[in-house]
Amino acid sequence: MVEAVTFDFWETLAQDSSENLRRARDLRVDGLRAGLREAGFDRPREALERAHDDAGRRIAAIWETGRDVGTREQVRILMEGLDPSLPGAVGGGAWPALEEAYAAPALSFPPAPRPDAAGALRELRARGVRIGLISNTGRTPGRILRILLHRAGLLEHFEALTFSDEAGIRKPDPRVFRWTLNKLGARPERAAHVGDNLAADVGGAQAAGCRGIHLANGTPAPLSDPGADDQGVQPDAVIRGFHELVAALEKFGLPPAR
Repeated sequence: MVEAVTFDFWETLAQDSSENLRRARDLRVDGLRAGLREAGFDRPREALERAHDDAGRRIAAIWETGRDVGTREQVRILMEGLDPSLPGAVGGGAWPALEEAYAAPALSFPPAPRPDAAGALRELRARGVRIGLISNTGRTPGRILRILLHRAGLLEHFEALTFSDEAGIRKPDPRVFRWTLNKLGARPERAAHVGDNLAADVGGAQAAGCRGIHLANGTPAPLSDPGADDQGVQPDAVIRGFHELVAALEKFGLPPAR
């Protein structure tokens, strides 16, 4: 019997586009430049763009180890790329504005929520299933993702939220699944996780003792999510949309509708 279901965020509950990501990048770069200028450190936009993209590669290398870092550390890495002395030279009063400029672009250019997600979440809740979210956060931290979930009308469905920037580790580490299930009061053998990434979502869930359900989008994985097409991972079920989720879970046993 499935008592709890957890979900991925990016490309599962919400889908982004390359154009949206480009606009968010431009807004982030412009905001960081304005914040540095206000602090007395004017830098050319082209230098900020190079530092932004180089920081992305350095942060991705950290992600490859299974660790994650928060917004302040990501901003520090970016500023080091501009000038190794810059993080120490920028006064403490300037950091909040720099962190906000870095973290918040998704609020202006949000990913599109899946139109069928809310209905599936409501159906599961109506059956008494406990709902959680487990997300690797990238450049957009958990505090911003909470706002996006609220705006999309999805936040109210979740009893537990785990974000990698807050946990310090990333999927597929099985600990993030176990932590979330502990918050939900559910045992792994009675839980399932839904996500688009075979390695991070399906493989991670199965390593934690849960069922892994693959949401097959037919879209390539972001560079920050290696292993999305890992053919060595065999999902317990494959769905093409949330309209297929309840039927897939019923094969493992679901409580009847109340």
